Amino acid sequence: RATLSFFEDDVREAIFRQRGIVDGATITSFQNLTHVRTRGVELAFEEKGLGLEDLDFRIHGSYMDAEIEKNVGDPTVEGNQFPRVPDFRAGFLATSHITDAWDFAVAGRHQRRRFNDLDNHDKNARTFGGMSKFLIFDLKTSWEFGPGKSISFGIDNLLDEDYFAHHPFPQRTFFLEGEWRF
Repeated sequence: RATLSFFEDDVREAIFRQRGIVDGATITSFQNLTHVRTRGVELAFEEKGLGLEDLDFRIHGSYMDAEIEKNVGDPTVEGNQFPRVPDFRAGFLATSHITDAWDFAVAGRHQRRRFNDLDNHDKNARTFGGMSKFLIFDLKTSWEFGPGKSISFGIDNLLDEDYFAHHPFPQRTFFLEGEWRF
């Protein structure tokens, strides 16, 4: 199954943190952005039994153009990329059904750098308050060892990528899950 989607989102009076001058002093406060337009396209593909009956695969990618169309409060930022919206992101998930009871999955996701400030002059994306690009891989294996009983083990952020979306995201994380339904 493949899906191609086109979208557009027009937002009037989006509230965002802006700098302004009041009585000769520069202040930062939350104010309305007059008009923000986001246009984009996304392609997604999903196949169960890809090549082999026991392999499921999903992949998606999207391109977005989020632009500040008008800002009465600060016209100098008009035409800039709207903060916190990356222009490109993609991901995939591959699951192998090793047996009827045992699965193994690998996933990845990538996102280009985006800005945190309206003026798009962010200096350091790889620090607190920054918005960095990333490429993350995760692994997970699950085993169902009886009716309603399963155990899973996984590693998120396998390569220990150091990335930020205003705050630091977790480093490599190991997890163990158990489930018992009765």
